[in-house]
Amino acid sequence: MKVNYVNRIKKCILVNYSSVNLPMYFENEFDQIFKLGINDIKMLDSYYEKKSSTYIFIFNEEELKISKFLNYLKAKNSIHQIIVFLDRISIEKFLLYLNSGIKGFLNTKSSPNDVKECIKKIEKKDIFINSDIIENKSIRFQKNLPDEIKINLLTKTEKKIFFLIGQGITSKEIANTTCNSIRTIQNHRQNIKEKLSVSGYNALTLLAQKYLQKIENQ
Repeated sequence: MKVNYVNRIKKCILVNYSSVNLPMYFENEFDQIFKLGINDIKMLDSYYEKKSSTYIFIFNEEELKISKFLNYLKAKNSIHQIIVFLDRISIEKFLLYLNSGIKGFLNTKSSPNDVKECIKKIEKKDIFINSDIIENKSIRFQKNLPDEIKINLLTKTEKKIFFLIGQGITSKEIANTTCNSIRTIQNHRQNIKEKLSVSGYNALTLLAQKYLQKIENQ
């Protein structure tokens, strides 16, 4: 029996799907599946519906002229329903896609759980990104990004420390928890502040608390 984790999702379109090993996930989770090749853009008219029940997954952007799909779907006011699977993407191109309205960014090795979480986020008008697909994480490109994106671009260690800060845990306690020196934690904390564009520890704590509260309320 099929159990949809988001009831409104009834149909999906896979573009250039053969490059990713996720067929069983899609077969088990969606009522209708349409599989298109990279040159089948004109066939989208036959499959697409102007409803939130249709999601379009585009795989391996490097092999596609993705702009054609973006232009086509933007005309249908459905850009928010696209999820792109990329092995690597520059921060400039990521910002371009983000500004185009795409809110789902996964790599081609993403697990079914990653895909589920991505769709849940999009359903709530949030953004989902696998941070390891971003090629260039230089701080100078991140100042105008939403806080959620900046947080997603933290390393796993930085993100763990960020969450601990949000729980009100001191640097000394974090050092004991993570088996690191206090100096190492302080260095991580400074890097986190710079990446998130916050000027002080209190501002960092408030941001971490706000983000944790948002997660708990989802």
